[in-house]
Amino acid sequence: MKLKFSIQIWKKGVWFIAKCSELDFISQGRTKDEAQKNLMEVIEIQFEEMSDMGTLNDYLMTPDVFSHSNPSRLRRPESKSMPIR
Repeated sequence: MKLKFSIQIWKKGVWFIAKCSELDFISQGRTKDEAQKNLMEVIEIQFEEMSDMGTLNDYLMTPDVFSHSNPSRLRRPESKSMPIR
């Protein structure tokens, strides 16, 4: 299964902040690329932990995650795909 989600990146002080609103995850880095890389690592680690605990499917089925009732949340220019196991 592949998930599509958006990543918003902005600068705050000396840090770049990367946020995935659909998943409610956030990270930071010294550059845009580092912030994005760190966020993808956070997502991967969280999904692995949830998968190991048997809670990943429940999390992904939560109404706020990838809500189709709000399609604008899924249409942002910087979207990424990530395979999940």
